[in-house]
Order: sequence, then structure tokens, then C-alpha cells
Amino acid sequence: MYEPITGKQPLILIEFKYDGSAEEAIAQIKTLEYFKRYTGQYRNIIIVGINYSTKTKDHQCLIEKLDKRLNRPSSKKEL
Repeated sequence: MYEPITGKQPLILIEFKYDGSAEEAIAQIKTLEYFKRYTGQYRNIIIVGINYSTKTKDHQCLIEKLDKRLNRPSSKKEL
């Protein structure tokens, strides 16, 4: 987690997986509602799911911006 000093910058929640998927990491953040305690403090909350494959040595990263009013994803970006 990156928690900025002021609420003007986005809070970034990151979940890492090994030999899973970036989608699983994003789903874990949403299912366990890691963002709930911060929704009133920050204008923007970014969630990041990263997976590393020990077989292929590749990584996958998904980034979503949460809509704080609805507590659900408003956009998705894959890197």
C-alpha cells in the first residue's frame, strides 16, 4: 500500500501473486474490501494486481481506479 501524506493524491493498494493471476489479485482486494477503510479519506483509490510466474519468469499487472462513491471499479488498464 502507498498511503500519501495528503488526501489529494491517490491511495494505491497492491496485491502480489505468485503463479496465479493479476485478476485473482484484484479480486482479492475487492472481495476482502481492503479499500473500505480509506474511501472517505482519499479522492482516488487505485488498486493494482501483480502476478509473477515462476515458470515463465513473466509478470502481469492490472490497474483499476475505484469509484469512491460506488466502491466499485470505474476503469481498468492492463500493462
